[in-house]
Amino acid sequence: MSNAIAAKSGGSLAGSMFSAGVGVVLGVDAVGTCLALATICFAGSLSAGLGLATAIFIFATASGTLALYKFGGFRAPLSITQDSSIAIIAPAAAIAASGVTGPAGAQVATVFAVLGTAALASGVTFWLVGRFRLGRLIRMFPYSVAAGFLASSGFLLVHAALSILAGASEYRDIALALTEKETLYSVIPATILAVVLYFAVARKAGTFLLIVALLVFSVGFYLVIGFLDVSRIDAAEMGLLVDPYHAEGGALPSARELYGLIDWGQVATTGPTIAAVVLINLIGFLLNVAGVELGTRSDVDESRELKVTGLINMAIGPIGSLACYLQGGGTLLAAKLGVVARPMIIGNVIFMLAASFFASQIVAAVPVFVAAGLLLFVGLSMISDWAVQTMRRLPVEDRVVIAGIIAVTVVFGILPAIAVGLMLALFGFALGYARLPLVRHASNALVRQSAYDRSPEERAALARQADSICILHLQGALFFGSVENMLDTVKAHSK
Repeated sequence: MSNAIAAKSGGSLAGSMFSAGVGVVLGVDAVGTCLALATICFAGSLSAGLGLATAIFIFATASGTLALYKFGGFRAPLSITQDSSIAIIAPAAAIAASGVTGPAGAQVATVFAVLGTAALASGVTFWLVGRFRLGRLIRMFPYSVAAGFLASSGFLLVHAALSILAGASEYRDIALALTEKETLYSVIPATILAVVLYFAVARKAGTFLLIVALLVFSVGFYLVIGFLDVSRIDAAEMGLLVDPYHAEGGALPSARELYGLIDWGQVATTGPTIAAVVLINLIGFLLNVAGVELGTRSDVDESRELKVTGLINMAIGPIGSLACYLQGGGTLLAAKLGVVARPMIIGNVIFMLAASFFASQIVAAVPVFVAAGLLLFVGLSMISDWAVQTMRRLPVEDRVVIAGIIAVTVVFGILPAIAVGLMLALFGFALGYARLPLVRHASNALVRQSAYDRSPEERAALARQADSICILHLQGALFFGSVENMLDTVKAHSK
């Protein structure tokens, strides 16, 4: 439906029903994303928390969408728990949980605490940046460095998906697992699904085809295991399904008891990772806002969006959710379809709130390779968008920066890559300023005289030497690089 048609039916019942349907379709897509992200955080020995995590992520997404619609500046915004930093925080949370000793559920509780602390820290940072109107300053962060971070996050998502399918995290162990027939049962369909989704999106087929692909692969899985006479229990033992009702470690205790089981000492060990997550979330949020502004030809108060998003994350952090903010793709698609904002938001939020109540059933029904395939698709899309496509448009030095950050991530991990990225950002800032002309223009005492009050004799002496006096009018910032340029200029005029 074109924007013109949607606009004509905007006030009609048909237009409202269409908009609500779009909201539900986008909600299905969001639920799949929440399940995939939860699968990264709660795999293996942590799978007892998978159902609860999926419910929390879906609830946070619905709450964020409602808050952005009510208090934000965009006409029909959609929020979602974010994937840009999940591949960073999930391994750190798992490492923190591995050091926890205590009753069943303590490891799961600690993972929720790490995720929630990162969301809470992101929320506080968002609000402060908005409160002091520093959003424009953050946007001065070099584009190449931001692209390198996001492309690295895409690589880490691909690695996380392969880790889930292979049951291993080291590169060598993943490679060995891929040679085993049992692993290929999941890896092959997950890879095919990721490729199908990638080309569907690349050809702008829209969210509908994406959902159809997910449904076809899920239904096809059950047809195949039915034909082969493989039970759900056998499929779960083969790693093809997750059984949250009989997960390792048993059932989770109540929410109040989970809070009491958190090992805050282990949570504190993830401090550097949480700081990196906050930085990437802030960059991702600002890029999403800028993209939606451009795509919808709108102009919003950036500081207001930051404060609203900050409050959202401060609210969902204590329940253990990932950080949540504006979803660029879904919001742009809704705008392109010309939806009526209110029924679209209502349809989206009601569907997701209902889905959050049935999260455990959804987790038990969706094959592991479908969730992993969705992660592969998201990771490959981020690599394509922020590495392949972006590098084609940038000069050689920016390409080197992006490739360098990705290489450091692959070899040493994301934290060293962030340190390298920050150093490159500072170096790029200094180099850029050093290249700017520090001298706006030059003159002499014949053109411009000092405002200082001098005696007649001193003025006469200066007048005799007026054509030998060089006056340089400066601009920009003075630092070690630009000072060298200024000295060279002074020497040139003194000859």
